[in-house]
Amino acid sequence: MAGGKSEGGRGQGEGAIYGLLAKLDTLAVWRDQGIITDIVLSTWHGEIDRYPALRDRLDAGEFVLIESAPPLVKAFGHTLHQSKALHYALQVIPVDAMVLKMRADLGALDDN
Repeated sequence: MAGGKSEGGRGQGEGAIYGLLAKLDTLAVWRDQGIITDIVLSTWHGEIDRYPALRDRLDAGEFVLIESAPPLVKAFGHTLHQSKALHYALQVIPVDAMVLKMRADLGALDDN
């Protein structure tokens, strides 16, 4: 959620949080409709506290949080970062669960 620029000229971190909050809204509706059962957010230590609105939603029990230290090595497309976040998220879900993996900073989660 940090670095670079996203659409509209906002910093990627700023744009990503708005995208993530919108995705959480959609996922919460899907959970309420019984389409999904749980929401797991895997990120780096301290990231949640950078975004008060996200911290509020965690405190309200809207999702399960998994935090870990970011990888020390940066690879093309942050593939090691993506792999590590996914690995730790998969540790807390049932073995037979279907997983929808998404990034907060890429793409919308809507009907379009």
